[in-house]
Amino acid sequence: MDKGKAVDRGSNGFAPAKKPTLVIKGFKNKPKLPDDFEQTSWQKLEKAVRAIQSSQRVQDSLEELYRTVENLCLHKYSETTYTRLSQEMERQIKSVKAKLESFPPSASLAFLAEVRDAWTEHCRQMLLIRSLFLYLDRTYALQTNGIHPIWELSVDMFRTFVLTPGGATLVGSMKGLLLQITSERNGNVVSRDLLRSIVQALLDLDLYDLIFEPELLAETDRFYTEEGDRLTSEVTQAPDGGVALSHLLKRVEQRVQEESNRCTPNVGYLTPSSRRKLTQLAEAQFVKRNARALLDAGFDKLMDAKATDDLTRLYTVFNRIQCQDLLRDKFTNYTKTKGSAIVTDTTRDATLVDDLLEFKLRIDTTVSGPFRNDESFVHAAKESFERFINIRPNKPAELVAKYIDNLMRQGKGLTDQEQEGLLDRCLSLFRFIQGKDVFEAFYKRDLAKRLLLNRSSSDDAEKSMLMKLRQECGSQFTSKLEAMFKDIELSKDLATAFKATTTAQTLDVDLSVSVLAQGVWPSYPKMEVAVPEALARCTKVFADFYVGKHKGRKLDWQPALAHCTLKASFPKATKELNVSFFQTLVLLLFNENKSLSFREIQQATRLEAKELTRVMQSLALGKVRVLNKSPKSKDVSDDHLFEVNETFQHELFRVKINAIQQKETPEEQKATNTRVFEDRKHVVDAVIVRIMKSRKTLSHTELTREVFGQLKFPLDAKELKKVIEGLIDREFLRRDDKDASMFVYVA
Repeated sequence: MDKGKAVDRGSNGFAPAKKPTLVIKGFKNKPKLPDDFEQTSWQKLEKAVRAIQSSQRVQDSLEELYRTVENLCLHKYSETTYTRLSQEMERQIKSVKAKLESFPPSASLAFLAEVRDAWTEHCRQMLLIRSLFLYLDRTYALQTNGIHPIWELSVDMFRTFVLTPGGATLVGSMKGLLLQITSERNGNVVSRDLLRSIVQALLDLDLYDLIFEPELLAETDRFYTEEGDRLTSEVTQAPDGGVALSHLLKRVEQRVQEESNRCTPNVGYLTPSSRRKLTQLAEAQFVKRNARALLDAGFDKLMDAKATDDLTRLYTVFNRIQCQDLLRDKFTNYTKTKGSAIVTDTTRDATLVDDLLEFKLRIDTTVSGPFRNDESFVHAAKESFERFINIRPNKPAELVAKYIDNLMRQGKGLTDQEQEGLLDRCLSLFRFIQGKDVFEAFYKRDLAKRLLLNRSSSDDAEKSMLMKLRQECGSQFTSKLEAMFKDIELSKDLATAFKATTTAQTLDVDLSVSVLAQGVWPSYPKMEVAVPEALARCTKVFADFYVGKHKGRKLDWQPALAHCTLKASFPKATKELNVSFFQTLVLLLFNENKSLSFREIQQATRLEAKELTRVMQSLALGKVRVLNKSPKSKDVSDDHLFEVNETFQHELFRVKINAIQQKETPEEQKATNTRVFEDRKHVVDAVIVRIMKSRKTLSHTELTREVFGQLKFPLDAKELKKVIEGLIDREFLRRDDKDASMFVYVA
């Protein structure tokens, strides 16, 4: 052995044996198919196909039959096999056609059941046959252009020979199906399983969308047109259209739900694709065709009845049928009509603001609820309120101001949160008012009384309302109102400084004075009364103190706004009486007189008769009677006598005697409005001059349009003409020499 070479050995030390080689030799001659191979193979398959079609037992195994088809295809008999199978399928389907056509022409349930059974059996047979010929289907039918796969071929044949478009079988099937749907719509129970099977057959045969659904929609249109017209007639002829419209809306809702149910998988029998078409038809024929007549007959009644559910149904339907404009217009007309009736009814002035607040709450609730805060309805409500609330240009502004005054003084037993909410609601009415300057005038007058007579129920509420007005209208609108609050605060500081003086400390009266800027506060008529010497000395001491601090200023006293606290000693108890200054003048007279007549009291106080009458009624005829009157009647005459009520008693130590408030006279209202109109005149003057200074020359029409565009309050065209004529007289403007309708600014 050569030591230089390694020898490869197995694990036992011996060299491995060579691997054996397998050699396969082909036939010397190709095997030849029997001459009848194709014929015998098909006969076996034909026998199996016919057994399946006749629901008999197939003698050969399915595997053997599958191999037979495979062998035919492998030996290039695919085309003839496909052709022969097609012929067998056609023969069978034609026999089904003949059987169905043998039924008498009808749309009975029995006929529908036969059609269903025929299609169901056909599908069962073809699924089994296709499984036998699956190799042919995959290798030939699916790979060859111009021919159908076996399943599609069977469907096409069934459609061509059995459910032929226009043929008696399909026509009868659809008619029967539609009759069953109509029957169910009329409240009868139908076999949904049967109908579902027929619909599925139409879907499988591609007959549902093109052939059946148009007929379904036409029948649905006819059905709901008839029912819709009948119910609409009931609504328009009913004594109460609201009730009838409510019934119709519920019927629409029910019908929509029913149609949706018919198109719900596993529950109904129609396809989901038909749902929207059917529900739209129901809504269109019930509502859209007669939308205006329905609204005219019942909408106002639903609004009056606050029928939230029915209004929700109404909005939902009108939104879906794209008739929102009709509904919005009807809503706008309702709001304007009802609102105008509230505003123009002068007998309701006492409750006007409450009525408007209630009406606005109802409208807002309708918009936010049933109408889902639809922006177009929000705008319609706003535009309607702006229109009707200004039909009476100034009265709503005046009454809203007075309503807030009453709320601020009494609070109506509300919590702070409830009062704040009511103020916000009042402000929502204020926003619609064009004559905000009228509101300001009355609000300022009432605010002055509240501040000076301590009649506000809450300082926080006063400041909150002032802030709301500033946010709403700007600081210019509230500047004078804010100055009034500032005067009250300054007066408190001034009172503290005055009481610290030596002179003030020598007075027998604890005096507090509110010093008001004349240009800020409302103007008050000056009343000359006889002031007792002790009180006159107090006012003189304060006047000297004030003038000493503010050189050149002058004080005008307003006794009508003053109030006092008196210590009164009655036989049974000593009380503190909180009274007005005029009540004080009267009561002080009884320190030296046991009995006085009305004439004597008037001579001593120099009060006007009407004012003194109210004072005496408050002291002798009110809830707190510190004086007795003789005779005991409600009216007061010159010779009626008054004396101290010696038996007076009250559970409280501090007793407030309310003055009888004089009702606002038409003259006072007119005076307030006159001041507003005078202020407006100055504003209009300034606007016209500012416009003409900028434009130099304008026609009357152009000037009128620009003035109305800049004014924040309503102005009659006749009033504007007077203002323009006044400016011409004062030589701010002149008419053009060639065209009298043109105005020229005079520099």
